[in-house]
Amino acid sequence: MREGLQIINNFLTNSQKKNKIGSVYNKTKKDLNNIFKRHNTQDNFFNVLRDNFKLNFNISDIKKFSKFRNIVIIGMGGSVLGTKAIYTFLYKRIKKNLIIIDNLDNRNLYKIKKLKKEKKLFILVSKSGNTLETLSNINLLSNFINKSKNTIIISENQNSALSIFAKKNNIKFVEHKKYIGGRFSVLTEVGMLPAYLMGLKINLFRKNLFKFFQSEKKFISNSVSILSQIYLSK
Repeated sequence: MREGLQIINNFLTNSQKKNKIGSVYNKTKKDLNNIFKRHNTQDNFFNVLRDNFKLNFNISDIKKFSKFRNIVIIGMGGSVLGTKAIYTFLYKRIKKNLIIIDNLDNRNLYKIKKLKKEKKLFILVSKSGNTLETLSNINLLSNFINKSKNTIIISENQNSALSIFAKKNNIKFVEHKKYIGGRFSVLTEVGMLPAYLMGLKINLFRKNLFKFFQSEKKFISNSVSILSQIYLSK
């Protein structure tokens, strides 16, 4: 594969390379402009940056869960990646212990079992509500999940295993927006609810991120162009 790309690159003249780089820059700039035009549209993952975007939970409803010092998040892929990124970047500001279960690993389960039952908050995340690995981990920890007192479920509002489990046990249920996939959900309930319970100011996340992208559109376009130039000059 690499040899093939090199052969193609060898046929490009300097003039062609410059045109190629300029094309990448213009396309990136156009794509970024489209993102900012579309962020106010309905039913599109870009609208997480909308000024009047509303999270599917009220602070007053989840404030009671703030007392927990240990937060266990069970999910797979995009359901936990956003929270993992927030915790990685801001861990020095976070005074709570976060454990993310995103695989079938007995070592993590052992860590959780060592914690006192009454001091663990479980946040169960699955967009479909039927993710097999997530359900398996929940089943393995069923003796430690104290139903409505220490559990929050984030999932689509449909007839799934998690929604049925929530209704049956009177667990706090937060709806996962259907039109936003897991990998794009960090600024929705999936990332912001855990961030709030970690003690962070979630109202600043979207505001500051949108402000950054608005002010750095040229920088982002130039960065993509420079990366293309490095690749094409090999």
